[in-house]
Amino acid sequence: MTRGPTILSTRTVTSSRLFKVEEVGLRFANGQQVSYERLAGHSGSVLVVPITADDGLLLIREYAVGFEHVLINGQPVIAHGEHTGALPGKMLRQN
Repeated sequence: MTRGPTILSTRTVTSSRLFKVEEVGLRFANGQQVSYERLAGHSGSVLVVPITADDGLLLIREYAVGFEHVLINGQPVIAHGEHTGALPGKMLRQN
């Protein structure tokens, strides 16, 4: 089993009455350090995916950090911090 990234830091970037955005600092097993932003504090968060002018979707591969379990269409996709190999979602369009 591969080990997930180490969380180095978290800080609130902004918050409103509806949501909070956190910046998360991570270190991966290869030593690379990155930071990114995530919605925080809500187990039922919604992800907004931008659509380009030519009707393409802007998708970035991202693995959940701080989540031990993720369900898509009722099927476990991440269990105990590891990807299960399940792909229950539907491909909208592949470029």
